[in-house]
Formats: sequence, C-alpha cells, structure tokens
Amino acid sequence: MSKPVIPVDREQSWRIGVYTGGEVIGDGLWKLPFIRALRSAFPHAHITWIARSHTVYATTLAPVVDGFLDEVLDNSGVARRISCLVTPRFKGERFDLIIDTQRTIWRALYMHRLSRGLVLAPAADYLLSQVKPPAGHQPTRHLGQLMVDWVHWLTGEPVVLDRSLPLPSSLVAAAARALPANDAIYVGFVPGAGDTRKCWPLASYIAVAQALTQDNPAVKPVFLLGPDEVSWRDEIAHALPHALFPEQEPETWEGTLAGPLRAIALAKHLTAAVSNDCGTGHMLAAGDCSLLSLFGPTEAAKFKPLNNAPSLVLEAQDFGTSDAMEQIPVDAVTTTLKTLL
Repeated sequence: MSKPVIPVDREQSWRIGVYTGGEVIGDGLWKLPFIRALRSAFPHAHITWIARSHTVYATTLAPVVDGFLDEVLDNSGVARRISCLVTPRFKGERFDLIIDTQRTIWRALYMHRLSRGLVLAPAADYLLSQVKPPAGHQPTRHLGQLMVDWVHWLTGEPVVLDRSLPLPSSLVAAAARALPANDAIYVGFVPGAGDTRKCWPLASYIAVAQALTQDNPAVKPVFLLGPDEVSWRDEIAHALPHALFPEQEPETWEGTLAGPLRAIALAKHLTAAVSNDCGTGHMLAAGDCSLLSLFGPTEAAKFKPLNNAPSLVLEAQDFGTSDAMEQIPVDAVTTTLKTLL
C-alpha cells in the first residue's frame, strides 16, 4: 500500500470536519494530542468538531481548544441513526477532509455525504476510507496514538505537538501565584485515581518525596489532590512539612474557573511529576509536564499520556506476577523520577 499523500498544499485553507460520538472529560483529555497535531499539520485550516452528542470541548475544555478548533458542533445529531442513510442527501456544509473517529461501517458510508474531498474512516479496517495506513504499518493499541498517527498518514511528515494549549489569563496568573518562579524545583505528585485499584500506595508517594527532598532541599513536593483525596492532606503534611497543596488553597484561585484547567496551568510550573493512571495525569500531560506514569490494572500501551515533554512509564507487571500497584518499588520510582529532573 503506497504512502498516502494529500493532493493539495496543506498550507491552504482546508475545511476539515472531525466526526465523533461526543466527549466526556476523560475522552476530551486523551484526544487533545490529536487536536494539537491536527492544527500543527494544517495551520490555516478551518477545523470543525462534529459531536453527535455532548462534547466537553463546548463547555469544560472549551478554553484549551480555542484556536485549535474553529467550530464545535455540540449535540449535532449528525448520523445519529442508520435511517440517515435513506434520508434526503445531506445539505449542510461540505468539507475538504472528513475524519471519522467512529468505527461503525454505516457511519463511515454516511461521512462521504459530508465530504467533497477526502474521507479518513477506520471502520472495517479502513474499507471506506480514501486515506489508508501506509505499507508495513503496525497497528497501535493506544487510541490517542492512533489518532495522532492519522495526522502522519495524511501528511506523510513527522507529527509535532509544538503548539501549547491556551489558558485563560486569570488562570495563568493564579498558577504563577501558587507556584511562583524562584529557586524551587517543583515536583508534582498525583496519588489519587477514580479507580482505587490504580493507586500506588500513598505511603510510597510520601517516601519518594522524602527521598527527593533529602537529596536536594530545593525540591518542593506539590501534591495534586482531588475531592476524594483531600482527607490525605494531614498525613502528607505531617510527613512533609514543606509540601504544597495548591488546589486546596481557594484564595489563590479566586475569580478563576474551577476544574481540570487548574491542573493544566499548574503543570507548566512543574519540573516533573509522578502520577497514577488517572485524569489528572492526562491534565499534567496536556500542560507538557515531564511525567512518570505508574500503571497496574490498566495497560500503558493503551492509556499512557501523550505530550511534548519527556515521559516515562513503570508497570507493576515489571516487578511481580500480578497487576497490583504495591509491587512497584519506591526505589524504582525515585530513580526514574530523578532522570526527569
């Protein structure tokens, strides 16, 4: 199979439509690298995000896709039912390129109604797609990486995530107040996760932070705690008197948006971080923080964060016969994290 090449100069003003089923916060975070890559590859394109149902790019994550997506069609209802195939021909806007992120064959067929040019659709092993995987391509199990790979297939050039996500100026200023520029080396710690099976023991996180601060007094541990982990603050502060808890300082964030954008803003002030496989880890990756991700019951091959900074992974299975997070040694995490500092 020959290498796909777009027959039009990609510096021109392409109209690109990206069709999705919709995004909750987790989906929205892991798709951000694709959006960054697509905008870098097509700097002058008009990109429309077509969400069949609700997408957080119209609400919670709207600020970080500003300038990357020109238009977000929230709850568009496009191709909601198979009966759409026998309704009158689509009369709305047509696109030079449609990227169908779904894997339903009839929707892939419908996407040709939206296109006046190329369609990229992964359904049925790209059967109805005019853009195909290049010869010798080895499929990835990482959905985020797959979407980034699509950009490579379209252009035939290396993919770059060279555009930082925009943030509201009030949030940028608040993060700078929380972690002011000085001689401190801010190191992030994300000990929580929605699924507690994915949590490395809190005592192990504390031990790593203690080892780093003993080696270098300039290191300031920054713990990012979610609502379910706020009760851990006293235990952490007792063991690490100089630890910082920026998200639990409401006066710092007065007048700013709550939610995941705070973690993205803080990421820009961290030299590195260590995190469980969780949403906050993906938020730090979105802020291009150098990240060590710890995996156990979930697979790094499918879920590791993607960003424009050095990122490493440790998996429980590398240290034992099960996926229990406790198998990951403190020394291994400490040593690996130091390579990112």
